[in-house]
Amino acid sequence: MPSPNVNNKSNGTIQGGVYAATPDTLADGDSAAFLLDPTGRLRVAADLNAADIQVGAVEIKDGTTDTRAKVKTDGTDNAQVVTQNTQPLPTGAATETTLAAVKTATELIDDGVATIGGAVPAKGMLAAGTDGTNPRALKTDASGELQIDVLTMPAVVANLAGDDADLDSGAGTDNHDVVAIGLPASGGHVVGGTSTNPLRTDPTGTTTQPVSGTVTANAGTNLNTSALGLEATQADVKTAAQLLDDIVHAANAALSKIAAIGGQMDDAATVAATEGNVSAVRINANRSLHVNLRTGTDGEAGIAATPLRVDPTGTTVQPVDIRKTTKTLQRASINIATIGDNQIIAAPGVGNTIKIVAIELQNTSDTDVIAILKDGTTAINGAGFRLKTDAGGWGWSAPGGPGMGEMALADNAAFVINLSASKQVSGFVVYRTDA
Repeated sequence: MPSPNVNNKSNGTIQGGVYAATPDTLADGDSAAFLLDPTGRLRVAADLNAADIQVGAVEIKDGTTDTRAKVKTDGTDNAQVVTQNTQPLPTGAATETTLAAVKTATELIDDGVATIGGAVPAKGMLAAGTDGTNPRALKTDASGELQIDVLTMPAVVANLAGDDADLDSGAGTDNHDVVAIGLPASGGHVVGGTSTNPLRTDPTGTTTQPVSGTVTANAGTNLNTSALGLEATQADVKTAAQLLDDIVHAANAALSKIAAIGGQMDDAATVAATEGNVSAVRINANRSLHVNLRTGTDGEAGIAATPLRVDPTGTTVQPVDIRKTTKTLQRASINIATIGDNQIIAAPGVGNTIKIVAIELQNTSDTDVIAILKDGTTAINGAGFRLKTDAGGWGWSAPGGPGMGEMALADNAAFVINLSASKQVSGFVVYRTDA
């Protein structure tokens, strides 16, 4: 058989035949393959009983000089029989070796021919295409399925005739036959691989598909590439994210970084926040934070019901420096001359106490008198002390001054001086009132 793409009239086509033990009966005008015997020789039908086979004159010529030669005879009318086993063949004649090679090639071609509805042939014949200049073999995958590069396959133009597509990406037109992929659609198939009907890795296009290997992102034509985070920008974003991550701490963990917080300037009454909701902290015009002191039971502290205390329970006596307080010292004059109790300072009311800072007493009569200082009705100095006449008087003051060692009376108790006789006693008392 001639080689593909070779135009050489000197080559020929080897004709074959078919062997049939019982040949078919043909009608006038039928065509059929040559009939061979079991050994592959051409069968020739000759009826020797009907008549002799007459052969015209046979001329034997020398192939070089074209000189006619005589046919040797055996001395009679019979041609002499050639007894040599091997005769020289002309150049290019078929030999057993070349015929064996032809047989092998023919059998390979036969193995690649598939019968419709039959089994897959043991061998296949290479299908080739062309790039416009050179023949190119078509590629298949490991399972033998034809590979098609759908990414570079041009879109099929709907109004072109047949299976043509315009392959000119510019303003011109360059129509060629293409291979298109059809997708099922209502009313008939549609061309796949287009923006309207893209090829998908799952039937619906909604199932998440695994992706492996290196993925290259394409910014596309609709993305603002100037705002796209490139590697340098991404590095800055990574650094910023790591700084934010350092601000998050576990309980009782050492701090490595902190974040500045701001607040809302709000000196007026605000709407109460809802439990569990987030709201801005309040600051004043000087950016100082508004705070609300709370008690151990989460009540508000610093109000009348829950005053601030310098000790946890409010019962432990604490030193107070009156010089560092806003309490005003008061002075009450003493001018009494009646036996028994004489009120010097009235009771200050429930929740308030009198704290005496200093006392000065003087007996201006001619007779001594016993004076008892009282916390309401309770004596402070026991049986009292004697005030002598014209003795210069008696005085007392807090050891450390105001706020240190004052004489504190009971809650809502008056300050009273009891005299043993109706004698004139004069003087003054310095005190303050605490809530």
